[in-house]
Amino acid sequence: MFLVGVIVIMLSVNLNQDIELIIRYKVPVELVIEMIVYRIPEFFVLGFPVAYLIAVLLALAKLSRNFEIIAIKACGTSGKRILIPILFISLLVSGAAYLVNEEVVPRTNNLSEKAKEKAKEKAKEKDDDAAKKLQELTPVTTGRLTFKGVDTRFFMIKTLDKSTKTMREILIYDSSPDKPFKIIAAKKGRW
Repeated sequence: MFLVGVIVIMLSVNLNQDIELIIRYKVPVELVIEMIVYRIPEFFVLGFPVAYLIAVLLALAKLSRNFEIIAIKACGTSGKRILIPILFISLLVSGAAYLVNEEVVPRTNNLSEKAKEKAKEKAKEKDDDAAKKLQELTPVTTGRLTFKGVDTRFFMIKTLDKSTKTMREILIYDSSPDKPFKIIAAKKGRW
C-alpha cells in the first residue's frame, strides 16, 4: 500500500507539467497518459525498497509492542535468527529493484521519450509556436550517459542538450582490436 502511495506522490510531482501539456500545448490526453504509464517502473524502483523498509519497521514495532519478540526470544530463538528472513527478503527486494532498474526502466524511459516526441510532432502540426515552447520543456539530460557506438567505440557524456544538439564533457574510448586503444576527451561537441 505504501508503494502505491509513493508512486502516486511521484506522479503528482509531474502532474503540473502533464496538465500543462494537455491544456496549453493541446497534446492529446492519450499521449500524456502513455508518458505517465511509461514512467511508473522508474517510480517503482525508487519506491519499492523504501516501502519494504517501512513495512519491516512497522512489523517489528508491532511485534515489539505486543511483546512477541520477547516471547520468541524466550523460546530460545536468537535475535540473529529473527533477522534472517528479513535480510533474505531484503536481498530479494534489492535484486528485483536492480533487475527492473537495469532491464525495464531504460526501455520504458525510451518509450516515454518517444511518446514525448510524438506529442511535439502533434503540437507542431497544430501550432509552430506551441511546438517551440514544448521543446523548451524538454530538460537537458545531465548525469553520466554511457553507451556503445555502432562500432568498437564507447561514449561517456556528462551533459546532453537535444534542443541545441550539444554535448559537454565527452569521453570516447575506442577499443578496436586491430589498433591500439585510444581515448578521446573533449569539453564539448555537436552532432
